[in-house]
Amino acid sequence: MNYFVWYNVYMDKLLIIDGSALLFQSFFGMPRKIQNGKGEYVEAVICFLGILLKTIRMVSPNELLIVFDGEHELSRRGDNPDYKANRQDFSAVSDAENPFLQLDIIKKVLDSLYFKWTETTSVEADDLIASIVNDYACQKHITISSSDKDFLGLVSERVDVFVYRGKLSKLWTANEIEAKYGFSPKYFFDFKALSGDLSDNIKGVPGIGTKT
Repeated sequence: MNYFVWYNVYMDKLLIIDGSALLFQSFFGMPRKIQNGKGEYVEAVICFLGILLKTIRMVSPNELLIVFDGEHELSRRGDNPDYKANRQDFSAVSDAENPFLQLDIIKKVLDSLYFKWTETTSVEADDLIASIVNDYACQKHITISSSDKDFLGLVSERVDVFVYRGKLSKLWTANEIEAKYGFSPKYFFDFKALSGDLSDNIKGVPGIGTKT
């Protein structure tokens, strides 16, 4: 699909980038380690900017916002201590294996390009993006660029989700979700709550899986 042509039917388009998801995609998608003249690792920086620019060209928005997760504690662990407990702790790894050490460079490059970005201070990036969608989807078309399937629950006639995978990039619309899962996007959060979410370490309801 030619995403550039497809998106041109919209006059006012906001592209929201899940910055933290893109950081990890860029870091782990570049097996070769690259250092700059200062000895800093920059392979994730290079990949991040490459994917970002390709996504912008494919989506063709007139507004852009990149949202990063902050370093605060996850409030949901107060309700469920196991929430995201399966995520890797990067505090004890070497500089070469820590994606967050390249984040400051990414932010500086974004500033030099005058690309708007923000970092959450009390909630997760998912929550902030969902709030933006709730407030502005009535005014403009919104595309969320992320590999996180949780965003599929936000899809509507004016909201879709773009997953960058090069030539295999996928645009999730309401019709695409219904064709894949057999129900409309508004039921997606119920589906995940019942069936569980391995990526967030949520087990779901015992005895109920995806097929059920």
